[in-house]
Amino acid sequence: MTQKIISLFVTCLLALTLVACQSVPGALTKQQIRVLQAEGFEYTEDGWAFNLSGKVLFQFDEDSLSDDSRTLIDHLSHTLKEIGIYKIRIEGHTDALGSESYNKALSLRRAEEAAAEFIKAGMLEHNLVVIAHGSSRPVADNATEDGRQQNRRVAIIVIP
Repeated sequence: MTQKIISLFVTCLLALTLVACQSVPGALTKQQIRVLQAEGFEYTEDGWAFNLSGKVLFQFDEDSLSDDSRTLIDHLSHTLKEIGIYKIRIEGHTDALGSESYNKALSLRRAEEAAAEFIKAGMLEHNLVVIAHGSSRPVADNATEDGRQQNRRVAIIVIP
């Protein structure tokens, strides 16, 4: 009886050790990371995000995507699906001009516009998380036109 208990204990201990050695669920593979990096994604505190030069930018007080932005989203959608990434977070942003409530609504419309393009490109709606940040998370100085232009964007973040 004692031998069986010891054997069972050792088996459980080995099983726990093997489980601890497995990769973290939801983690990206090295191949996925290489492709994300090649496409311009960078690892940030929010996760793998499309870098500043690759952000989808908007004109002042606009929520319409340019043809270039639509092409970019189509490309990203197909690339993400090819490497087995199906879930993303789309975060809308604005510059600091205008009221907080107006900017929050505008950033939501921008994120929803980008989400609609991802859906057109074949991503499933239930795999997309849309967030509106308004002007609360600038990436550049709102005192200059160039800075405000950079802040009018949609960030695309991978959800592993």
